[in-house]
Amino acid sequence: MVTMPHDVIPHDSWAGVYDLAYEASFGRFYTELTEATLAVVNSYVSPPAAIVDFGAGTGRLALPLSRQGYEVTAVDASQKMLDQLAAKDLHNSISRTAALISNFRGIERFDLALCVFTVIAYLLDEGALQSSFQRMYEALKPGGYLILDVPSKAVFHGYSTMEGDLARRVKVTELSSGLYSYSERIDFGETTFRDDFAIRYWELTAVMKVASDTGFTLEKDLSRAFTGAGARYFVLRKTN
Repeated sequence: MVTMPHDVIPHDSWAGVYDLAYEASFGRFYTELTEATLAVVNSYVSPPAAIVDFGAGTGRLALPLSRQGYEVTAVDASQKMLDQLAAKDLHNSISRTAALISNFRGIERFDLALCVFTVIAYLLDEGALQSSFQRMYEALKPGGYLILDVPSKAVFHGYSTMEGDLARRVKVTELSSGLYSYSERIDFGETTFRDDFAIRYWELTAVMKVASDTGFTLEKDLSRAFTGAGARYFVLRKTN
């Protein structure tokens, strides 16, 4: 049986080349996905609304939202990823919290929360899923929105890409029902980065049940607007 380390923070080891790696892997689609997500945000709230970005990474969404005039809080388990975000946040306008979603305790109540780009795949068991939805629910004002994506099983596979000096190889292996190991090697010039951690495939019905039990209602299914993203996209709303 293969076991995965539980103390590894995904992407810590290659935070410095994260942006380059994803741009090389997905090209123009990466930009289009960002633009589509920003358009959804702007259709539900307007600046200076308060937004919390769970799994913010290096700021793919947090930075342009901040530039639009939103009050943005970026939450990510990886401090190194948030450090990359901070280096690009020239006006220091984005609040940053290094935490798992399940541990987040924000004192501010937000108008909208983001949990997209396969973030829930990092929640490895039912307890983590439930507590994460509870923290997201508590973070929102009454009537606040959660934009969520739920990855399809088709994205749980390996791939490789090369672009200029960067070569990326990803191996995804099923360990048990729904649980996968994710192993990555990135060669950038003469430097090699490695990353190994676990991810989970969640059935859509299981995710939506937890969301409903927490108190969210389905506002809209956005999946058609994100065709090709390998995930279903939804807007949920805090009912009270």
